[in-house]
Parts: sequence; C-alpha cells; structure tokens
Amino acid sequence: MHNDFRLYYSKHAREVYDDNCNGEKKLFPQKSDMFFWCVALGYKSSPNQVPPSIAVSEKGRGEIHWGAFDDEIQKPFLNMVAVECHKDFKVLGSDNYDKFRDILQAYAELGFTVLSTHMNGNFEPEKLMEILIESMDIENAE
Repeated sequence: MHNDFRLYYSKHAREVYDDNCNGEKKLFPQKSDMFFWCVALGYKSSPNQVPPSIAVSEKGRGEIHWGAFDDEIQKPFLNMVAVECHKDFKVLGSDNYDKFRDILQAYAELGFTVLSTHMNGNFEPEKLMEILIESMDIENAE
C-alpha cells in the first residue's frame, strides 16, 4: 500500500473522531489511532464474517491516509485482518485496493458502532478501558 492510499469513514464517525482525537485530554492521539481501534473492535465482534459494507457517502466523510498508520503494529494488523477475511494474500495487491478498503471500512464502522454504543455519548478513557477489559477472553487467559 502506498502512503496516499485512503480509507474512509462515515460523516457521523468523522464528527466523533474530530471531537475525540488530536489534542490534550482527547481519547486518541490521532484519527488513525481511533480508526485502528475501531477496526480491532469490529474484528473482535465479528471475526468469522466481514460485516456488511456500509456505504460511506462522499459528503462529510472522513479520510485517513495509509501513511498515518504505524508501520510496526497498525499496518501489519490491518493487513492481517484483510487477509484473514479475504482468505487470500492477493487482497494486499494493487488490483484489490477496493476490496482491502471495503473490508477495513466495514470493520471500522462496526467497531465504531460498538464503541459509540458503549460510550453512550460520553467518550472518556475510563469507558475505553471498560471496553478493553470486557473484550478480553478471560477464560483463555487463565
């Protein structure tokens, strides 16, 4: 993926991202971090089936350049999610950018829905930690 490759998220998600990223006392340091977290949460919620794609209209949507993601953790994880869901490494090829984008956007929107539902309009670090703790598989940790 080249750094100009873009991933998109819905207008509603953009508004929440804008309010909760980039600044002191914000939930996430960057919008790419929130998008990444939403993909991870969405994947955790539906690991065996890609959620239905949600049409992200151009009007008011948000976008993140691939270059904004961390090379050591975020990009490999996002690639892994796409490969696991597509069941083929070809999804990482330039001929499949749209499929790659669709998979990640679908998981990000599902994760955003889960996150928003749990936060209930009150985006605080403590509530984010609650989601993290709840999503852990305690039975397998022992």
